[in-house]
Amino acid sequence: MKKNSTVEEFKDERSGSSEGSTQLVSGAPMRVVSSEELLQSETEIGIVHQGAMYRLRVTRGGKLILNK
Repeated sequence: MKKNSTVEEFKDERSGSSEGSTQLVSGAPMRVVSSEELLQSETEIGIVHQGAMYRLRVTRGGKLILNK
């Protein structure tokens, strides 16, 4: 799977390497996923967390907003 260059740049900036799919945050690994991979050409998706529905959407300005 081809990785998004923005994610690669983030990985380079944070860890000095583009290898692997995790980042260290406070010493613990964190999985990194591009918004394009997560949204798959949609502008809004639903995320179920602990039985509650959340909406992740892209604004007209290109920002991400998460609402319950």
